[in-house]
Amino acid sequence: MTNLFHKMAVVILLMIASCVDGYTAVDGYTADLGQDLFPAIEKMSQDLYRTKVPGQDYYLFMERLTAESITYWQWYMGMQRNHKVEIGTGSTELGAMTAAKVLRHGIQGLDEKWMVTVRSTPEYKPIQEIMSLWNIPFDEKNRLEIYEGNGSEDQYDQYEKFARMIRMFVTVTSTPEALLTTHLGIARAVDTAGYLPPDFSMNAHSMGAKVMLMRNPNRRYMTNAPVYNAGKILAKRMPEHSVFMRLRNDKDLPYANMVRNIYSKTGKDVTKELQEMAQKCPPLMAMDQSYKPNEFIIYEKDNPTVEWLHVHKGDPTYAWIFEGRARDTGSEPYVLSDLHVLANYSPIERVR
Repeated sequence: MTNLFHKMAVVILLMIASCVDGYTAVDGYTADLGQDLFPAIEKMSQDLYRTKVPGQDYYLFMERLTAESITYWQWYMGMQRNHKVEIGTGSTELGAMTAAKVLRHGIQGLDEKWMVTVRSTPEYKPIQEIMSLWNIPFDEKNRLEIYEGNGSEDQYDQYEKFARMIRMFVTVTSTPEALLTTHLGIARAVDTAGYLPPDFSMNAHSMGAKVMLMRNPNRRYMTNAPVYNAGKILAKRMPEHSVFMRLRNDKDLPYANMVRNIYSKTGKDVTKELQEMAQKCPPLMAMDQSYKPNEFIIYEKDNPTVEWLHVHKGDPTYAWIFEGRARDTGSEPYVLSDLHVLANYSPIERVR
């Protein structure tokens, strides 16, 4: 009997030891504070998550990047930029270029960089293995032959294995204690750009929001400075009072320069479209009027006169927001998206 009580005591102590600051050890890694928020998401390892789009053969993965994987992702983005596909008023090149800029900064300070991918297979393969499928069988001449439809049957078989790996991607950046996240560099993979339904990017954004809330349920907003097309999709798809733009002053109209650029390139006047977007997405963020601001204030959604968060460039918890492509450039404004609304936007189901 004494031996039985001793064994029970050891089990209890191990259970207590595995619970630290609200985290519980599960299958050799740490469970998330918000692990019960989205039961359909499978935590495959400490920094890898997986789920599925209901009724479709598309799988959503989110992985934390390392110094090694970033090198391979940069290689992948370079390939995406070299073989761009035009879509509407934009192209896959812009998303890949933005993602490449995010990756170029590497992992600084407290930053955690993540990659959300949409794939056509439930099996996870790291980017190192995916790029080996592309690199080994083909030189540049072979690649050109495949894109022009002149490749051999063996080349197409190998190419299909590569193409099925990734259909869409977007980077996610935050720090463990930050109440904000950033999504940047979203694009369809050039190899299968025509396969995904319109606005499928919302599934990728929603996956990123889900995992960020699982890891820190106190987070409230996804903030980024998206190009016009990406901002338009968020404003169009998200419900009212869940997406907010910044204004520097009463006369400031976000995206005004971008509207002129779109008109000069395509002849399409999107002024009315922009005005409707600004009306649906009221300002909730104040910042100084400098070209590259060093601080901003976010107000309470239900009481816009009360400060919720005051962010300074010098705060290491939020340093990434003021760097590189994440920074508000004036013509492409900061946009806030309610993280909980974004997370619940797209339904998911557990991978069987």
